[in-house]
Amino acid sequence: MEIKNLVLCNLTAEFVTPTLRLMKYLHDMRSDFPFDEEWKEQWLSKFLSSGDGFIILASTNNVIGYLIGEKRTEEYSKSSYGYIREIFVAENDRREHVGKCLINEAKRRFSQYGCRSIRLHFSANSKLVAFYEATGFSPFRTEFICKL
Repeated sequence: MEIKNLVLCNLTAEFVTPTLRLMKYLHDMRSDFPFDEEWKEQWLSKFLSSGDGFIILASTNNVIGYLIGEKRTEEYSKSSYGYIREIFVAENDRREHVGKCLINEAKRRFSQYGCRSIRLHFSANSKLVAFYEATGFSPFRTEFICKL
């Protein structure tokens, strides 16, 4: 089932507060340290003014999801690729194709930037693997971590 009246738009001043609320929710789910709203708001402004990134919002009457993407350059080949820094959809709006819409819009934008691929990283989670595979991603490399 798809959400009716779903609108994808760029982050603008009027949407900063509800977007920060979603970012805080995501942060609190996966982090032990406090969310610094002032720092994050400054980061958003700096990120958007850099010109190599974008923030797409998914909205009905409220912001229900977002995707932060940026153009990066491969260190050795100097070719451009897209990088999805974050994607998040509010829990009540998942499984409604919101994430797929955000990914498809990011693909369109990265293509306009001249990128030939898109990369992302995420925690090991079988639901996320299935989601990303369904949106056209495939495994590229494996990363391990050793906590000290």
